[in-house]
Amino acid sequence: MNEVYNSGMTCLFCGKEIVISTKNIKKDCFICKSTEFTTEFCEDGHYICKSCTSTESFDLIEKYCLNTIDHDPYAIANMLFKIPEIKMHGQEHHYIVPAVLLASYFNTYPDESRKVEYLKSAKSRAMKMPAGMCGFMGACGAAIGCGIFISLLTSAQPTSDLEWQLSNLLTANALKRIALVGGPRCCKRDTYLAIDEALKFLEFKFAKKIQTAPNNLCEMSHKNNECLREGCMYNTINTSL
Repeated sequence: MNEVYNSGMTCLFCGKEIVISTKNIKKDCFICKSTEFTTEFCEDGHYICKSCTSTESFDLIEKYCLNTIDHDPYAIANMLFKIPEIKMHGQEHHYIVPAVLLASYFNTYPDESRKVEYLKSAKSRAMKMPAGMCGFMGACGAAIGCGIFISLLTSAQPTSDLEWQLSNLLTANALKRIALVGGPRCCKRDTYLAIDEALKFLEFKFAKKIQTAPNNLCEMSHKNNECLREGCMYNTINTSL
């Protein structure tokens, strides 16, 4: 007879109790979808495999975005934010923006081979951006992540004409939006703002619409000592937004 005991821990993804089974049970990893036997999982069945728990943050982002079937880039970002390897602030957010946009785009307009290729290319490009560049270089990596996204979709090159223009234009739009909100930096807020600008750009310039849930609010403000609180449109204080 299989018995299940409470572990005293809660699931990163849904907040429910993590339980320990007396028998090995086959589970799919919530991040990479691989299957293995385990004795620990949450009440809703969420489980992270041994490979993913030892994988670096950029690889975790790629794995999750490759395997998710979600169409909402905000929802994908929020799930990534709950993974312990994704810090409150850090250069992994430079990859999160193009990764969640590519995942949601190709889940809405399916092309599996391009999704795989572009996620890998976006990771390579995003990893070249240093941490802290928003303050030290005056260009937020989340905004540049938008440019990575559009440059991949349009196959932009340094010698391109319209494609070059579109990539730089979206980056400029996102940078301006982020700058007007003001500092100090918040990688979560800047990620949301960059995604918002990218979705508007996709619809206006390419007539491509991606459905998102209303009231996309941040769940991480309690971890950010520099949070603008009620001054941030994504803070849960602003529940009327």
